[in-house]
Amino acid sequence: MMAVKNKIRLLVFTLLSSAGYLQLSTSAIASTTVAEGGVDSVSAQLSQQQVEDIVRRPYQYVAMYNVNNKFALSQGGWNTIRADTELKDHTLTEIARPNNDTLYVSAMLDLRNDAAILDIPAFDSRYVSLMVTGYDHYVNVPKSVTRGDFKKPGKIVFYTSRTQGYGGQEVAGVDRYYEKTGDFVSAVFRVMPHAHDAALFAKIRGQMDSVKLITLPEFRGKPVRGINDVQFPSVGITDSDVILRIYDPDIEKFRRYTLPKAEVLTGQSLVSLLERAYT
Repeated sequence: MMAVKNKIRLLVFTLLSSAGYLQLSTSAIASTTVAEGGVDSVSAQLSQQQVEDIVRRPYQYVAMYNVNNKFALSQGGWNTIRADTELKDHTLTEIARPNNDTLYVSAMLDLRNDAAILDIPAFDSRYVSLMVTGYDHYVNVPKSVTRGDFKKPGKIVFYTSRTQGYGGQEVAGVDRYYEKTGDFVSAVFRVMPHAHDAALFAKIRGQMDSVKLITLPEFRGKPVRGINDVQFPSVGITDSDVILRIYDPDIEKFRRYTLPKAEVLTGQSLVSLLERAYT
């Protein structure tokens, strides 16, 4: 255990110093101690701004902004859904490495004004999963055949702590409730098509087409609030096209649409978080 912790501390120290986040002084370097098996502890001073930079400006924010927004643009905006039942080739640019052993149903959710409900059928495929993520790339898989899901139809509601008019209360006719950290969320089904069996393939494609997205007010028969008040910065063909603009104020402002998980991180608590994650 100590060897693992030492490696984590050394990794954090190396990453932060190589990225220019640490302002090392002679005293800071001198306070590094070595125990049997490796580095025992590392002391370095990080300002609050440097800590926020580490948390708020990493690559996943840029990559997921680019990927999620490209999918939203390609299918007509947010609070839309598309079943893509065709195999992929080099012309697909929303993501770098699409699957071809599974097909996709992509729902792009804007959860700021209203909660969203996915109305999900039963699937006859041996593999189906639902992956949900926001700009922070905290990936969740709320439903999967490996846990016995998708054997019968169901409805799942998505919301955040900031969704207007809804805070996770029970809704008649809804089976599951899922709180997300980000306001702009992709909910993607991966479905094995069983293409070798023409009849089963056609049935599964029909099931994919029957997945429905509806806002909570629509589900209750009430008016829907508008969602076209955000002017999104441009996306890039590749993520690296956007990473070059990582400090662009227009992109930076979209980090506020993700719940700040680490406002009070210190250098040591960052190490502790990694220790809990990897030990």
